[in-house]
Amino acid sequence: MNLFTDDEPHGVFFLIDNKSFYASCEAVSRGLNPLKVPLVVLSEAENTNGGLILATSPEAKHLFHLKANVSRKRDLPNDPRLWVVPPRMNLYIQRNLQINQIFHQFTTEKEVWPYSIDESILDMTHTWRLFGNSVREVARLIQKTVRQKLGLYTTVGIGDNPVQAKLALDLYAKHNHELIGEIHYETVPDKIWSITELTDVWGIGPRMAKRLNRLHIHNMYELAHTNPYLLKQQLGIIGSQLFATAWGIDRAQVTEPTNDNQVLTQQLLWLFRQNWDGQAVRNIGVYSSKLSANSGQQLNLFETPHNQIRRSRLNQVIDEIHRQFGFTKLVYATSLLKGGTAIKRASLVGGHNGGNSYE
Repeated sequence: MNLFTDDEPHGVFFLIDNKSFYASCEAVSRGLNPLKVPLVVLSEAENTNGGLILATSPEAKHLFHLKANVSRKRDLPNDPRLWVVPPRMNLYIQRNLQINQIFHQFTTEKEVWPYSIDESILDMTHTWRLFGNSVREVARLIQKTVRQKLGLYTTVGIGDNPVQAKLALDLYAKHNHELIGEIHYETVPDKIWSITELTDVWGIGPRMAKRLNRLHIHNMYELAHTNPYLLKQQLGIIGSQLFATAWGIDRAQVTEPTNDNQVLTQQLLWLFRQNWDGQAVRNIGVYSSKLSANSGQQLNLFETPHNQIRRSRLNQVIDEIHRQFGFTKLVYATSLLKGGTAIKRASLVGGHNGGNSYE
């Protein structure tokens, strides 16, 4: 253990990824082995320049070198072995709900945080001992349970906090036969500082890597041993976050309960402006979880209760109109202008076809 991290929060966290999720769901629904069948999910949306491959099975990657969200319809080989299927977002959402229900068997519902449609974070700190003699044994039990009940393969990153679990998942779990990887504070020098390619690390893209290179940082060891105040001075809050990542530190706590559209929008815009470097942005996705009943309203000392209640009632009216008559019956006027996409996208699920059926 390092004195620098002795006082940091310690727990047991799993970050579980559903391997090639969309493609695996489609394979299993057809009675096929998701690891052995060459299959791709192809979007036919107009804005994907003839069709974008949303997901590829491991075999499709191996045989035809196809990549999700990179390869397009024109890259598909004329090979009868390859299955090409349209997306069914409703199926994937249903499977995601079923998978998280399985996770609830291993820890409390409030300790399961959906990270995306194919990833979830599980806080196993207080429950893992109920299911095995080691955290790795419990991880294998969860994998086996999901496989037996849904036919899907899962990959598990294990760490003392969520960021360690995420790095363990991306850097190690996806590349070993057990599909399990671990990082702990005591293994940070071996597991994180040994990484020579900055872009292999979650949160560091090519643009950020170049900025770090200009600061004479070319690997994770150099990042961990750079003056953190210099990093913050040169890169802002992102510099501090990257320094923490290099040491495997994560103090994040997810709270701010509200259903006020204006408050949520303002917070999201603030987060965007704090972290945006001025580069082109193709798409930003925002997900919510841990929803609870609307049982009260927190008063704000800097705004009159009258204005808060009035805005809350307005939001309720808008929600009720959408619920009764559909989203397209009440939209911003800008959505009616040329180039507006809100009305068209209202018929999509996650920007893609929802599909007509699922089991």
